[in-house]
Parts: sequence; C-alpha cells; structure tokens
Amino acid sequence: MRKQLVVHIGPRKTGTTAIQSALAGHRDELVAHGVAYPGERNQHHQVVNRFLGRKVLWHNDLETDQQPKKLDQLLRSVRDVPRVVMSSEVLSQFLPADIDRFVAAIPDRDVTVVISYRRYEDLLPSTWQQAVKEGLPLTLEQWLTQVLQPGAGGIVFPSNPAFPRRTDLATLAEDWGRVVGGENVVVVVVDSSDPQRIFRTFEELLALPEGLLDPLPGARGNRSMTAEEAEFVRASNALMVQDEATFELFRLYRMRALSTFLNTQPPDAADHRSVMPAWAVARAREECSSMVDRLTALPVPPRVMGELATLVGTEAPEGAPSDAPDTTSPPATPSRVSTGFAAAMLAGALRVAVNSRSGEPPAAR
Repeated sequence: MRKQLVVHIGPRKTGTTAIQSALAGHRDELVAHGVAYPGERNQHHQVVNRFLGRKVLWHNDLETDQQPKKLDQLLRSVRDVPRVVMSSEVLSQFLPADIDRFVAAIPDRDVTVVISYRRYEDLLPSTWQQAVKEGLPLTLEQWLTQVLQPGAGGIVFPSNPAFPRRTDLATLAEDWGRVVGGENVVVVVVDSSDPQRIFRTFEELLALPEGLLDPLPGARGNRSMTAEEAEFVRASNALMVQDEATFELFRLYRMRALSTFLNTQPPDAADHRSVMPAWAVARAREECSSMVDRLTALPVPPRVMGELATLVGTEAPEGAPSDAPDTTSPPATPSRVSTGFAAAMLAGALRVAVNSRSGEPPAAR
C-alpha cells in the first residue's frame, strides 16, 4: 500500500491556525498512530515559500531562487512514516505550473488536498485584516473596491495570481484536482454551528482516533483585530517608508507586539467589528454563489464535508469574526483605540527599535 500525504492548502483565515496548532501540539501522539507532521513549527510556510521562490515585502512578492531541496529534506525526514500531513496557506497561491511541480516532487506518496473554506463575505474582511497586519495601507472599502469591483484590477502580486484567484473555491479545487484527481480533493466547510468539523475531517483522513486533534488547553489563538485596532495598524502602515529595512523591523514588531497582544488579550468591550458595506456584501454573495455552482459542475467534484449552501449567506451580514465585540457598526474610519492596545503597540515598537540598534538579528523568515 502506497504511503499518503495530506496537504492542507488553506486559504488563510479559514481555520488554518486552529488545525495547524492542533497538529503541531499533538506531534508525539500522531507518531504513535503512524502519522507525521514534520518540522518544528506550527506550519510549513517557510518550506513552501522557498519551493515557490518567494519572499513577501508588503505589496510585492519578491522572487528569489527556488529551493525545492527544502521540501525534499522535510519529506525525507519522515520517509518511513505511512501518513504525512503538511499545512500552509501559501499553497493556495500556487499557479497550475507550481502545482504540477509540487506534486511531481512527491512521486512516492498519494496526495490528498484539503481546502478549508468559509463564507466569502466573512473571509474578505478577515483577509483584509491579515493584509493590514502585514503592512497594507488601504482601508477596508478601498481594498474591497479593488477586489470586488469589475475592472478595478484586483490586488495583483508580481509573482503570484491576483487576489480573487487565491480565494476562489472552485478554481482551487479545479487546479489541484487536475493534478491529484478530483476525488482526492476534500473541501471542509468552516461553519460556526460545527466548530469541530475541521478536526474531525483530518482525523478521518489520517485514520486517527476521534478527538485526538481536539485543541490543547492554552493553544495558540488568532483573534481578529477590532475595527479600531485595525485602523490604528493601517494608519501606521500608511506612514511607513516602504523599503526592505523598514519591513524587517515591522515584521519583528508584528511578531513581538501585535501578535502577542492579539493572542493574549481580549478585544476592548467598547470596540467594534470591521463590517463590509452593503454593496460589498451583495457582490461577495454573488461571487460565492458562482463559486459553488462551478464547483458542483466540475467533471469530478471534490468530496465536501459540510453543506455548501451555508457558504452563500442570505441573512444580514455578520461583519468580522465572532470573537470581536458585537456592538453597533463602527464609523467609516474609527478615530480611537483602547489605551491598552496603543500602549502595547508603542512599547513593542520601542523594544524593536532598541534591539535593532544593539544588533539583534531579525527573526528567520
């Protein structure tokens, strides 16, 4: 019987952090069941980025030498394990040629591709927030206009496809299914009514006991920013010099101040969710309905865990994810932020500045 590789491609903001933390947190138990989650990190971004030949600099994806040996080294470290699982949202950014090359680099395993997906109207503001964390200076409405308005051009990266392609469920299933077979693509519908679905799916695919991947106490969180927090970071981005030296400092700041705060502190009760304007909600629902239609019309449609119909919202929009405060809609441009958040960000920036002057090396990409 051939060995198996389960590849979770995201896209981002679809429960990826939760399943990555669960897999990394249960590494020892996985081994006992003939499963490996290779490496030491929570995810495999670095290996996949190097395979792609890419490093991120704010809006630009700077091309670098492709390093397929890193993927080969990772898989050789678990070559005798029957079932291996990898997870990186970067995989959702692969063009068809990248997918061909990736699967060809794994000739000794049968590949199953897992796509986690949530309602498009919820995915968009979460994705905007993630881009803001990484340096995007655009407001939510400016960004949505580029993404959703016909002819606006989309968020285009030099070495990767435009943003809409990377989050188009049908295109992801079609592109990967063309190489691994549609029957070997699994779509997990991320739904708040069944928060354990993604864990149960991986347990089934990896032949694990039910409940083994339940999150550990104190597992890493990834809460969304509130509208006020996001505006603070976005406005800071707009004031920054956009060069590589500044980016390195910003990356350290994001890792050591922003991420730490969001992973440990609840949102301020007076803050708001980031909410999409009505025109964007309507447009997102049209796009998602089209994705679902195209997905089900594929010659060999993927296996679906959950109900595709739940991806197309019909009720009033939820706005940002449910872990942000559920209060009235925020102003178009929030003008305040909690003193706790502002103090944490200032202190974090000062720490990074002081450490950089003392010659502290930047964190590994």
